Amino acid sequence: MSRKTAERTLAWALAGVAVAVGALLMFLRNPSPEASPPDAETDRGAIAAATPPPAPEALQLQGAEPAWETVDPGSVARLPAYKEIVPGRSLVRVAKSIEHWEGGDEVAFEIEQLGATLEGVVSRVEVDGWGNRTYEGLIRERDGRNFRFVVTVGARNTFAYLRTSRGTFELVASGGLGWLMPTAGMDQHVDYSRPDVIGPEADRYRRLH
Repeated sequence: MSRKTAERTLAWALAGVAVAVGALLMFLRNPSPEASPPDAETDRGAIAAATPPPAPEALQLQGAEPAWETVDPGSVARLPAYKEIVPGRSLVRVAKSIEHWEGGDEVAFEIEQLGATLEGVVSRVEVDGWGNRTYEGLIRERDGRNFRFVVTVGARNTFAYLRTSRGTFELVASGGLGWLMPTAGMDQHVDYSRPDVIGPEADRYRRLH
C-alpha cells in the first residue's frame, strides 16, 4: 500500500469515528420519548383528571333512620308514573318509619347517584290539619359543611328536597315507590316545585319549595 493510500484510509476511518461520536452525543442530549423519565407533575395531573371526584362523606351517626332504600326497577311489577324520564333517576322504596320521625332524630338518605348514604338530623317537624308531616333539617358532611333537606309525607305521596355538595336531588313517590332524581337532569322548563298531585299535600310542597 502506498503512503498516500494509507493516509486516505486513515482519514476515512477518523471521519467515521467522528460521525459515530457525534450521533452518540446527540442521542444522550435528546433521548427518545420512550427513554425520557416520567414527569411527576404531569403524571399526577393526568391521574387527577381521570379520577372522578369522591362522593361526599357524611358523619357516621349511630342508629340513623333510613328514609328509603334503592330498588332494582326489574324487581317491581309496575314502575311509578312520572311526567318524564329524568336522566340519572333512581327507583326507591320509602321506609314506613319516615311517618314517625321527630325533632332530633338522626336520619339517613341513600343517594345511589353519588354512591353514598348521607346522614343528618331533623331540626323541625310540622303537622298540618290534614295530617301531612313535614321535616326540615341538615345533612352534615364530614368536611363540616351543612346542607338543607325538606321531606313532606302524606297519606299517599312523599316528596323530598335534598341539597348536597355535589348537587340537588328531589324525590317524588306515590304508594311507597318513587323516583329520586338529580335536579340538574330535570326539564328546566317545568316547575318541579309543583308536583302532579291534588290536595293539601301539593299546597304544602309548593309553600316549602
